[in-house]
Amino acid sequence: MVHAGKRTYFVDVDTEPSGERIVFLNESHGEGKERHQVLVFEEDLPRVIEAMRAAQEYIEKHPPSPVQG
Repeated sequence: MVHAGKRTYFVDVDTEPSGERIVFLNESHGEGKERHQVLVFEEDLPRVIEAMRAAQEYIEKHPPSPVQG
C-alpha cells in the first residue's frame, strides 16, 4: 500500500485457477468512493515496469512548463 496525499495505491498479486498470476494496481481517492484498477498479466510485467521506469526518467528530466494564463 502506498499513501500519496489524497490517493492510496494498492498492489496485489492473484493467482488464477489456471496458475497464471496477475498483478492488480488499484488507486483509490475521495475517501474510497472512487476507485480505478489496472491489471497486468505476469508475462507482461517486465515490459510494463520498464515503461514505468522510462516514464519516471522522462518526468525527472523534463520539468513541467509554467502555466500561461
